[in-house]
Amino acid sequence: MTANALAAALLLWILANVGATPLRPAWLGALALMLVLRAALWWRHRQGPIALAAQQGWINGYRAVIALQGLVWGAAAWLPADLGDAQVQAAMLFLLLGLTFGAMTLTLFDLSAALLFAGGVAVMLIWRLLALAQPLPLSTQVAGGVAALLLVIWIVGARRIDRDRQVWAATRRAEAASAAGARAAQKMLQLIFEHARASRCLARTCACSPGTACRWHTPACLPTRCAQG
Repeated sequence: MTANALAAALLLWILANVGATPLRPAWLGALALMLVLRAALWWRHRQGPIALAAQQGWINGYRAVIALQGLVWGAAAWLPADLGDAQVQAAMLFLLLGLTFGAMTLTLFDLSAALLFAGGVAVMLIWRLLALAQPLPLSTQVAGGVAALLLVIWIVGARRIDRDRQVWAATRRAEAASAAGARAAQKMLQLIFEHARASRCLARTCACSPGTACRWHTPACLPTRCAQG
């Protein structure tokens, strides 16, 4: 949330000398609404059930909010009244691309969420650039090519990290299952030993002569004794 606020402040600073558009207040309202929605989702998740079956619903909710966040930030490309100025265009590209790769780095644990954010920004930004009447300057074309190359490299690295994470999670689950099996076997052996001990105690009988009564001390498995009745 802090990163979004700082990026928004930097964006407003970039647009300070650019003609104001009626979209700016609406965009700020959309950004604030998105942050409130994200905070509300986080709070409900903390208060909600932690059952494994409910986790996929929470994951889908977070992904939807992240996709919305990408669209809102991509819409920032429409805030300048004229994006044909090379300096404004370069500043907007650096801001949006830096924000995108920063957000994707923070969401390496979920490749789908990272791509949803990047896709939202890319769709709105490319749409704005294609709407320009004049051709794109060379700096913008180079920045777009570098961004595409970095995205491919990032996806390859993220998929490798995701595979390593899945292997690590599978190993942890196997270790937990093995430990649970070992504890269950230990309990079973303990029950068997206790049953065998109780059987030995009950098998001891008093060699009593007629007319006497046997008093067994089987609970503590003590030697049995005979006493006169």
